Amino acid sequence: MACAVHLDTNLLIHYVGGGDQEMIRKVELWLREGNTLHASAVARAEFQCGPLLSDGQAMAAELLRPVFPITTELAVEAGRLFHETGRRSRSLADWLLTATAIAARAPLATIPRRL
Repeated sequence: MACAVHLDTNLLIHYVGGGDQEMIRKVELWLREGNTLHASAVARAEFQCGPLLSDGQAMAAELLRPVFPITTELAVEAGRLFHETGRRSRSLADWLLTATAIAARAPLATIPRRL
């Protein structure tokens, strides 16, 4: 059954930039299954900060429909998650992405960090 999938910034970068082949195959499978790809405005902003080719910008704009804005409610929920998980430096953007996916009742797709 088709659903919405929220993309984390790292997955978006790998998909558009041709990075992690396993993740590219997963995203293409989701698209073939009729799923829609969404993102938080935070993910879109982080993506824009990277080295981008013009075709990467166009591809991201085509893929991500819609891009969800950060609302006051999402900001409050992200702050709550930040506090509950130990106030890790530089994790607020991750919690904004997570809060957006939770509010949309959609899975958040990301590439696991390799240790």
